[in-house]
Amino acid sequence: APGFLGEHCELSVNECESQPCLHGGLCVDGRNSYHCDCTGSGFTGMHCESLIPLCWSKPCHNDATCEDTVDSYICHCRPGSLIKDISEAKSLKGTSQMFL
Repeated sequence: APGFLGEHCELSVNECESQPCLHGGLCVDGRNSYHCDCTGSGFTGMHCESLIPLCWSKPCHNDATCEDTVDSYICHCRPGSLIKDISEAKSLKGTSQMFL
């Protein structure tokens, strides 16, 4: 039977033995199959191979556009936007803006 070994098909094949999941994804063995649980890894895809863009979480405020960069993101404020406090400025990751 598929997914089993042995003279009497008494041994289940461990499809996770080859460690198919990448970037710390957890391999969940099934009957003649497996799937990768990528939860908490920052990656997605069948084998946790694709980096989840940080902008998916919509970290920018006040209609600012988000640009993914390597291991980070940049918020681009709309022209004429003003920042009221330093905590808002920290979320901008280095963009130059006006402060009140």
